Amino acid sequence: MNGFGLDAEQSSHTLIGALSGGQKVKVVLAASLWLNPHLVILDEPTNYLDRDGLGALTKAIDDFKGGVVIISHNREFANAVSQEKWIMEKGLLRKEGDSTANLNNDTTDNSIEIVKDSWGNDVQVHKVVSRTPSQKRKEKRRLDKLLKSLRNTKQEDDNEIYEILDKIEALNK
Repeated sequence: MNGFGLDAEQSSHTLIGALSGGQKVKVVLAASLWLNPHLVILDEPTNYLDRDGLGALTKAIDDFKGGVVIISHNREFANAVSQEKWIMEKGLLRKEGDSTANLNNDTTDNSIEIVKDSWGNDVQVHKVVSRTPSQKRKEKRRLDKLLKSLRNTKQEDDNEIYEILDKIEALNK
């Protein structure tokens, strides 16, 4: 509890009902993070927190390795902890900013993106690429030439041939 701004004496010997609103929020946050979740959803976490508590929460969210969803009316806090914001206003949802979670990924294939999950594992995400009919024909010709050259080589790689055939089939759909 010391990391949440409650000293050991207070957290060990004080009933929760005797704590202030801000101290109760700190107890709830500590309890919710006890088992190291990979996703935390916080609904108005800034209520009842003083400046020190807000600073500690901001730092903890910045250091947290998992996903965080925050619902808050406190713009200063939201700007401090996130680059991407989804704002509901007058019944309309709008997005501000972009997520910086996966900016360091370098891939050569535009249809595949490598992202990190909450445990740091690389996960391949296949993007759906929409093409015009002329782009589809051009890509199909390129794949046909590649397939023909693979079949003419002495070292056939069946897996690569099947992958190309799958791509051609997807373009035909």
